[in-house]
Amino acid sequence: MLRWNDGVWSWCVDDAVTSFYTSVRVLDIVNAKNFIPNRYSIPRDVIIMQHKKQDQKAFEDKVEIDINSLYDFYGGKDCYYIQIGGYGFYHLKRDVLSLGTPQLDCKMNLRLSAKTIHSSPVYKYGFYVVLKVDKREKTKKSCYDLEQKDGREFLAII
Repeated sequence: MLRWNDGVWSWCVDDAVTSFYTSVRVLDIVNAKNFIPNRYSIPRDVIIMQHKKQDQKAFEDKVEIDINSLYDFYGGKDCYYIQIGGYGFYHLKRDVLSLGTPQLDCKMNLRLSAKTIHSSPVYKYGFYVVLKVDKREKTKKSCYDLEQKDGREFLAII
């Protein structure tokens, strides 16, 4: 989640995920939008639905990132595999344990959106960034899964 203060966007929390987002230039992208959000520039009791919708439209964006950024982020945590819900189990940069998993090879997007936190009062919305698999070019489903379902196998780890 992002916050806006004195004309600059920053993270509400500094942690490993926001450090990753910073490394792929999210703050630069958001600050380059150069818009003043109603949520932070109008008194809360004056904000109406039209203000919220303006913020949502102005903030909404999708930015493609290089899959290698994801590999490097997880590799820095000594994590080389990932389970993607509905798709299965993959290795990232390389199959370090020689499990025979396919490599996660897809386009990744950062989705920027102003989302409702509570429906009432209307000013209860925030500005978020999430990493998503690009649905237009879906990754091929893995034959392995951490659960036995949809014809996929649980990895035989010995």
